[in-house]
Amino acid sequence: MASLRPLGDADAAAAATPTVSSSEIQGLKAEGNRLFKDGDFSAAAAAYSRCIDACKQAEKLGSEASSEFPSEATPYCEPVKSVLAAAYCNRSMCRLKQQDLRGAEADSRAALEIRPDYSKALYRQALALLQLGDLGASASAARRLLRIDPKNAEGARLLMKLNEAALQEQQQHVESRMPSTLLDTAVDATAAEKKRVKAFRDLGRLAQERESLHETLAKEGLLQRLAVFLKQQNVAANAASAADFAQVPAGTTPVVSNAPVPAVVEAAGWELLSSLVQYSPLGMPTTDGCTSSASSEEKVLFKVNEPLCIPPHIKACRTALRRIWTSEELLFTFRRLQRQGLLDPPADNFASVFAADGTIGSSNNKGIDPRRWRGLSAAFLLRVFGHSKQSESESFEHDASFLEAVSSALDCAEASTVQLAALQALSGAADARRRLGLKAKALALRHGVERCLEAALALLSAAVDKAECGGQAVELEAMERNIELTVVTLLRLLGDKERAEADGVDMQRLADQLLSPFLSCCHSKDPNKQAETYLRQKLLDDSGVDAILKLLRDETRPEALRAKLGVALARVCVHSKVVKEEVLERVNLFILLEELLQQLLQRQQQPGKNKKGMDDDLARCVLELFFFLSLHAEFKSKLVELANFPTGSKDLLRAVLDVGAQFCSNSGSLPRYLLCGGLCNLMKSSADKDRCRKQRGLHGGVDLDESQLEELEAFYDQLPAEAKPVPNGQIDLGDEASVCSLRQVLLERGACKLLVRACTAKPLPSPNVLLAAGSSFFLLAKNEKNRGLLVKEGALRALLTAIGALKTYPEDKRDLQQAAAQLCISVNPALFSYHDALDLVPVVLPLLSDSYELLQYEGALAITNLTSVNEELRQRAFSGDAWRLLGNLLFSENDLLRAAALEGWCNLAGSSKVQDFLGGKTAGKADVQDLRLLLAFCLETNNPRAQQAAAGALATLLNNSDIAKALPKYDNYQNLLKAFDEATEEQGPLLDRLVVSLYNIWGEEAQEEGEKAVKSRIEQAVEVHRHKLKGLSADLAVQMIPSGQPEGSRALTASIET
Repeated sequence: MASLRPLGDADAAAAATPTVSSSEIQGLKAEGNRLFKDGDFSAAAAAYSRCIDACKQAEKLGSEASSEFPSEATPYCEPVKSVLAAAYCNRSMCRLKQQDLRGAEADSRAALEIRPDYSKALYRQALALLQLGDLGASASAARRLLRIDPKNAEGARLLMKLNEAALQEQQQHVESRMPSTLLDTAVDATAAEKKRVKAFRDLGRLAQERESLHETLAKEGLLQRLAVFLKQQNVAANAASAADFAQVPAGTTPVVSNAPVPAVVEAAGWELLSSLVQYSPLGMPTTDGCTSSASSEEKVLFKVNEPLCIPPHIKACRTALRRIWTSEELLFTFRRLQRQGLLDPPADNFASVFAADGTIGSSNNKGIDPRRWRGLSAAFLLRVFGHSKQSESESFEHDASFLEAVSSALDCAEASTVQLAALQALSGAADARRRLGLKAKALALRHGVERCLEAALALLSAAVDKAECGGQAVELEAMERNIELTVVTLLRLLGDKERAEADGVDMQRLADQLLSPFLSCCHSKDPNKQAETYLRQKLLDDSGVDAILKLLRDETRPEALRAKLGVALARVCVHSKVVKEEVLERVNLFILLEELLQQLLQRQQQPGKNKKGMDDDLARCVLELFFFLSLHAEFKSKLVELANFPTGSKDLLRAVLDVGAQFCSNSGSLPRYLLCGGLCNLMKSSADKDRCRKQRGLHGGVDLDESQLEELEAFYDQLPAEAKPVPNGQIDLGDEASVCSLRQVLLERGACKLLVRACTAKPLPSPNVLLAAGSSFFLLAKNEKNRGLLVKEGALRALLTAIGALKTYPEDKRDLQQAAAQLCISVNPALFSYHDALDLVPVVLPLLSDSYELLQYEGALAITNLTSVNEELRQRAFSGDAWRLLGNLLFSENDLLRAAALEGWCNLAGSSKVQDFLGGKTAGKADVQDLRLLLAFCLETNNPRAQQAAAGALATLLNNSDIAKALPKYDNYQNLLKAFDEATEEQGPLLDRLVVSLYNIWGEEAQEEGEKAVKSRIEQAVEVHRHKLKGLSADLAVQMIPSGQPEGSRALTASIET
């Protein structure tokens, strides 16, 4: 064996120090070359690493030998360095294949340190730097390569590619400053939030710097795109938004939003829209705190009575905006923001978004409550609304939506910025109207104008109180100034002496109305409830109960009068627990109800001309008494006790139901409401009452969690008596266990059929009747065993009728939607009628976007069951945006919720519309996020239900040829093969779905080498795991692995130095 050290005079050194043979080094290098050709890049890199270590050891030995035998060390140093450089260069190629770009660049650099003119090392260094994004360094390496080897074709092509990339990067930088590009970035749902906010703000700065840009934005459709983008955040307005696409000029890209926009991005969008239409002739402070200079204020004082002259570029933007936004849509958007919760925006507005090294959601911004961004959105929305009405000042008081938005905003006590914006919107429109003078019609005193005046004065009083307590001086000064301007301007318009006598306003009455709350010693936000409580208390204080009891004991009085007196006492019982105990000790209202029922039965058996009318009056009184008694737990216990008597005994409940049955058809809403409301009260427990209270949260739509509610209640308990809110009655609906027993008794007595008749009989009743009946169905459906009977007796159709009548009451119909979803979960939807099943889809879909995870989960299960019935239901669900809504649930931290959402996707995937929708995206070379998610969930081994559903969805979607061809190109496609590799024989359903997915990919025609490699890889995987396949998957495996096919895989080759 040849040694790297010459023998002879160095025998002593050779015996003392171990040597490294050249054949060993060459063998390691050859091993690496062989493994690289076989496509095993990891093993090849390891072989080259061993070669490098051997070379370094040889160098060390050579260095030691040169110190002892200088004349003998020189001949073998250069060959070792050459091999070392080649090993570094070849390992660099392996790391490039493994996407270890930094390691590849380091190896190339090490090879160049040994051989500076090494052309292959320079080329691979340039490749690594290019993929790392360092275009300048990559170009420098390529130019150095061409200086060494001018004929190197690969180097020339690479340098040309780098020059083109540099030019394209420069062009992109220029294009990124174009308004259309900035807007594309801002509305791009895939872009980072920080980047989107910056794009909106940069576009706003460009518009302020160049007035001509306003007209460009309006003419080229960019303003319309921005407005449509903001409008699409309203789920209920999707249909209207689709119609607006037709107004966007040709050549512009429509905005497509598949997911709710982050609150901070929406706020930036509203800021931009506001900046494009804003114009304030008075120099009033804006919502972001910016005020005009003192010199500009002095100038506007001389023009305070001149007609408003809006600049042409602002007018063009306002005109374009009015073509796409209506007042109703702006009001709807404000209500959505208000329901989600509003707070004052961050003190520095968007400055926190661009903090150093910070991104949205990072530690710098994570603590910002989304309600603060929604408060900023609401403020800018109101400014947009106000500027729009400024151009329509001649009739702004007839726009009920505008006045409703302003008055609602003035009640947002937690967001003073929103209140200030509302005042500016109203004062701007009123000031523009005042400037018109006699050219405009007299201002009509509409109800909305009165409400705004009342709210503004209440706000002024609160601002004064806050100032006395030491509030922020600048903020309060701006608030007071805007309030004064609004009030004075409106009163000036209403009290104009030039107006005709026919349009005159009773200013004395208006002043009394506006000032009465401040002159009253007892003012309540809800005067109706305040008065009702006051009257009950006066009745007790003045011994009115004694008078009623005296009349009630006189049995000679007419039955209807005694029934009315009983109703009065029943209403007094809800005043407080003490009052209830006092009244019930002196009169037994339960016995009174039994007596009235008996008298009603006797009267119905007697002939008479006017018997029908008199019987109806008495029956209504009986139902009214029943309604108020149903609020007390003692009455419920009595009903259960009487219902359990042996046959032939009194059954008070059945008697009441018989009375109510005569009013279920062809009658007004009041008797039906008394019946349905009473039954609902019987089925409701104290726990249900607390749940409803907590779900509704505070006024304005802000929900509180359990701990916050407990803290609030503890705070109220600590308040002095005079400071506590006035209670509006106290009732005890009973514990859950006893109420559950009563629900079963009601079902046995036919209450469900009665409620269905009350809901569906023509003419249809009022929404209150439908709500009471629907709430009863919701309570009955809490017991899963009752759901089949509910469907059998027609409760599903009654629920759908009630939900349809409660479209404008989202909070009230949520329980009814949940009940409908529960019926879909427990009862096979295939048993529903065709129309009921179709109507259920839009009813259940809103639950998917609810804030409560339980409702989201039940909504997902219901959609899953419904979409399993037929293609029509799947297409209706997809048209209702079910695919996107289910996709949003995949980001939940709840395993069950994610699994339910994936099961819904799995069923929806069977729809041709879904397959065409996703297939069209993949055919357009788009990277479809939904397919990436499904591949990711294929490895969710800690959630088998989700894993199986994801595999099933993929198996169905891969029937689409475009998807089947595109999926192997995804970087996480290997998840599918890995899941197949890890699945055990016991996971039969999962294996079936995975094999079907692979079969659909395998079945596509393979023309290119990459496609053939994918097909070969699938065949290998199926062959390896063929032993654990059964049934369908085994049959498919036989088709993919024909008998007699040799085992093995195709070797992946690449050029490498040998």
